[in-house]
Amino acid sequence: MLYLAVIVNIFSRKVVGWPMDKSMKTGLVVAALRMALRSRKSKPGLIHHSDRGV
Repeated sequence: MLYLAVIVNIFSRKVVGWPMDKSMKTGLVVAALRMALRSRKSKPGLIHHSDRGV
């Protein structure tokens, strides 16, 4: 099985983080957040919200 974690920019509705892994562990979510932060030049004060959806 393959798991996907996705982070979407709520204003632009663009997917900015999308790693995949064989296990659904914390590292998958951390990788998604790191990918999103690298793809968008984030400024101090950034808010990250997770609905922990399945």
